[in-house]
Amino acid sequence: MWLNELSMGLWWIYRDGTVLVRKVLQHCWSGITAVSLMLVIMCCCIVPHVAAAQPPKAGAQGSQGTLTANITDPQNLLGSHVGAVTDAIQDTEHATGVHVRLLYVTSFDQSGNPDKWASNVLESSRPKPNTVLLAVATKDGNLVVAVSANSENWLRKQSTVDDLSQAALAPIADSNTPDWVESAQALMRQVKEQKHNKDQRVVIYCAVIAAAVVLLVVIGLVWYLLKHKRRHPQHGFSKHSGNVKA
Repeated sequence: MWLNELSMGLWWIYRDGTVLVRKVLQHCWSGITAVSLMLVIMCCCIVPHVAAAQPPKAGAQGSQGTLTANITDPQNLLGSHVGAVTDAIQDTEHATGVHVRLLYVTSFDQSGNPDKWASNVLESSRPKPNTVLLAVATKDGNLVVAVSANSENWLRKQSTVDDLSQAALAPIADSNTPDWVESAQALMRQVKEQKHNKDQRVVIYCAVIAAAVVLLVVIGLVWYLLKHKRRHPQHGFSKHSGNVKA
């Protein structure tokens, strides 16, 4: 009899214990789920702010320098005038069709030929036609102007390259107070002047050709008229006297 009572007691303990353990596990799982959900929400709120705080990597400008499609200035020589220089580059492109690139480095990589170094750098970037590169090595004190090989003849002429180099060099010739912004803008003004001179030469050339053609036409017409007159001379009327019979 007492064995039956003992068995029944153990059965109730087992059943109640199982139910209790199940309830405890359910509460624990609910707590874990709630904590996980809170962690997910916190991550969603924090990550965008962290991402927004990341500094831009490409096309950046500021105290650390400038790196854009047209300007490479890690030393921040242009400073707060980057926007004005960028506008000048775009204006030069619209006015002349010439693409200007600015490259500021500390040294030309110990190259014995800065002109060749700048030309190789420019051509390696597969430039558009009529691209001009102003390369400046601040530590070496060198300045080079390179013109892409696919440019028009007037831009590739050595006299044009010399004029561009001289224009960019003048504002930074004084090592104590170099004006890097004016150097870049002077280069672009010289590009516009060279393009204007080239256009004027074309206009003058066309005017000379047109005048020569008109002159040849006039000479040909006069020659034709004189020749025609010699072949067909005009005869005037003459009076003849004679006896009249009555």
